[in-house]
Amino acid sequence: MLSDQTWIHFRYVDQLTVNGGGTLDGQGTATRQKYYGFGLHKQRSPTDNRKTDGIKISHTNGINITSVHIGTGDDCVAMICGTKKVRITDVFCGPGHGISVGSLGGGNPEEIPVEDVVVKSCTFNGSSNGVQIKTWPVPLNTPFTVSGFTYEDITMINVQHPIVINRQYCPEHNCDLTVRFCF
Repeated sequence: MLSDQTWIHFRYVDQLTVNGGGTLDGQGTATRQKYYGFGLHKQRSPTDNRKTDGIKISHTNGINITSVHIGTGDDCVAMICGTKKVRITDVFCGPGHGISVGSLGGGNPEEIPVEDVVVKSCTFNGSSNGVQIKTWPVPLNTPFTVSGFTYEDITMINVQHPIVINRQYCPEHNCDLTVRFCF
């Protein structure tokens, strides 16, 4: 078992490109990740294994993800707090939960914008979602923005929810959704 639950870990990185062929094959809870991997030929983990994001990006500027096949039990690509200037091109997602912004606003007092994201020439096949933005159903201490998104030449095949904007994301179904507030 990995001591910190991470195969490859990138944080607070600007202008990173990693490429080459190969496969990361996660086979269960011992391979759950927080952050890892870019530019791989194929990455997969069990479809029923939650918290197995294929690629998770945070506090970065200038990330390129190109020619990747991701099959996972969670988001194929997740972009959270502080992600800027991301280019996602020629990515095949499926199975999985799609390419996501968030979840955001879950009580993080240092939530900062996600901006300038381009998703181009990607295919989603058998995923539960296509592209999505998700925020927690809690009032924000400090407002933040998500802006500058471009989705172009996207193919959806057997995708349950092609486009999702979820302002009440609560995966464990234990949130108080009766609280009303404005975004």
